[in-house]
Amino acid sequence: MRLLITLLVAVSVLVGVGHADAVTLEHRLLHAALKQPRPWYKPGSDADGALESSDDYVRRVATSVRALSDVTLGYDSKGRARTVPPDWRWGRKTLVAAVLAHWYEESRFALEVHAGTKHPVWTQDVGKAKCLGQLQVGLVPTHEWERLAGIDYESSKRCAIWTARALTRMALHCGRRKSNFQDILFPMFNGLTGLGCKPTVSGRDKVERFLTIWKAMERAPAPANESGAAPTGWLFLPASALNESTCYHLTAVPLRLWAAA
Repeated sequence: MRLLITLLVAVSVLVGVGHADAVTLEHRLLHAALKQPRPWYKPGSDADGALESSDDYVRRVATSVRALSDVTLGYDSKGRARTVPPDWRWGRKTLVAAVLAHWYEESRFALEVHAGTKHPVWTQDVGKAKCLGQLQVGLVPTHEWERLAGIDYESSKRCAIWTARALTRMALHCGRRKSNFQDILFPMFNGLTGLGCKPTVSGRDKVERFLTIWKAMERAPAPANESGAAPTGWLFLPASALNESTCYHLTAVPLRLWAAA
């Protein structure tokens, strides 16, 4: 497992410069997020998530991805880009992939979990956990915890901030005396189970999800149309992601589509 993580992280260094420049981190994240299976509902269910249209699902996931991309990049006093939170020492790309893996394993991107409403099966730790990260008071101050749920950009942004902080806290605590990211990945995810830093099935599942997401991010195709470049502000999603070739503009409401050649 350690060797596999090392190889996957190393691949990013070998990606061609032109391709890397064309594919933004936000695009990679959205590509990876939409490659994960949608949440499952019992056939015939009238739950909100079961009735959510494909377009609404993509729009909601895209909002969360944009929030995650935005909050994990800040600037120091000299205007230089840095990762947020500043204690995270393993690079912005690994942080956003870890947050996305944690979000998916905790929520499957289910609408009810995201919005903080009643899910037909999951109780969200009997109401003690909120947002896609399923964070509880303790990891988050009470006044902030009460504002985590919601599918809008600002709520998703708060969820991203506190999930990133929680992962950083566990990485430093459970991964102490370890400097390589591949060595702290499993302990970090274990630490968020509430059972200490010891190995858990949940931690293992999150490591596997991280690897899946990382590979999907690396394989995200460059935005391109017939002229070789996507229109400014548009993100390309290939047929393999949504069974059609389209580009999604994340800031447009309603979601605008650009048909790719």
